[in-house]
Amino acid sequence: MKTIMKKHLMFYILFALGAGMFLGCNDSEASGLFKGPPSKAVTLLFDNTSPMLAKPTPQEITRLFAFSNDDIYNGYSLRIRRLSTVNLTEVSDQVVPAEPMLTAEQLKRVALIKHFRKNIIATIDSLTKEKIRDEGSSVIYRTIAQELNHLTGSRTSLKIALIYSDLTENSSDANFYAKSSITELKTKPQKVIDRLQQSEPLHDLKGVKVYFVFRPKTYGEEERFNAIVSMYKMMLEAKGAQVIVGANLVTE
Repeated sequence: MKTIMKKHLMFYILFALGAGMFLGCNDSEASGLFKGPPSKAVTLLFDNTSPMLAKPTPQEITRLFAFSNDDIYNGYSLRIRRLSTVNLTEVSDQVVPAEPMLTAEQLKRVALIKHFRKNIIATIDSLTKEKIRDEGSSVIYRTIAQELNHLTGSRTSLKIALIYSDLTENSSDANFYAKSSITELKTKPQKVIDRLQQSEPLHDLKGVKVYFVFRPKTYGEEERFNAIVSMYKMMLEAKGAQVIVGANLVTE
């Protein structure tokens, strides 16, 4: 009987100590103790089928993660894939898993975040310096759809897709260089959407922010891009995504 009472007493003491430690923290500290899965996921798609004036910069991408001492226990992921002449393109995936404050070592977390940031800078710098040739063909929609479906399946509180491309498809799915296709995009965009969705259906994209970034060199390029991106905006917003279009990356 005494042994059982001692066990109960020890349990209550430990419980009281744990509760006191939790209640003694401020709100941000308390939430940090039990940090959940990775909180920020960024997917970057970069078109290497033709030269682009608008390119991602290391400063833009690292700014998206808003690294700070208060967030060192958060999870971060950056996934990079090229929009190319084929659909099967290499994927670069860099991840820092979230870790509860109670079990994490602060110095190790700081070092891990610094290493992640350093890798981002090196990867983006290398990506934008690649030699790009106009190949005349480009698989755009399938790759975008696959990556958006992958992003929406991630357990994160913030999901961002950055798409640097003129979106000018030239594949078995569509040929947006043809004048008839541009006319159809302007007059019957839903028909184009239905055809594209047959090749790669989109999942529910609620909670995903999609940034289309393109800086045209001529008015003709701008007119064609506007027709294509309007169709993409219509398609993605119907699936619940938030779509932002610009000549450079501007985030709120």
